[in-house]
Amino acid sequence: MKHSIIVTGYNCDLYVEECINSLLSQTYQLFEILIYNDGSNDKTLEILKKFENNPKIKIFNNKVNRGALFGRFNLNKIATGEIISFVGLDDLLSPNALEVLNLYRESF
Repeated sequence: MKHSIIVTGYNCDLYVEECINSLLSQTYQLFEILIYNDGSNDKTLEILKKFENNPKIKIFNNKVNRGALFGRFNLNKIATGEIISFVGLDDLLSPNALEVLNLYRESF
């Protein structure tokens, strides 16, 4: 089952790289990461560009701050996964988070 991880954030340059690395190190590998940079005016976008060639990652940059809900709503429209998760650019996921979500979903 494919997961779409929608990640939103504003001015998260202190955390963004660690966040993305925690997503990329998932033990369950069938996922996409859709990142919405919400008009950051720090180095968030510069750090995100390090990941732009990763085929699992799509980066969307807004020039003005519109809020996390705006980003989540719009990226939800293009997500291709059967399971959608929302993460902030300053959050970390444990390496087995997607596996746990799959087990939880399959139990219903």
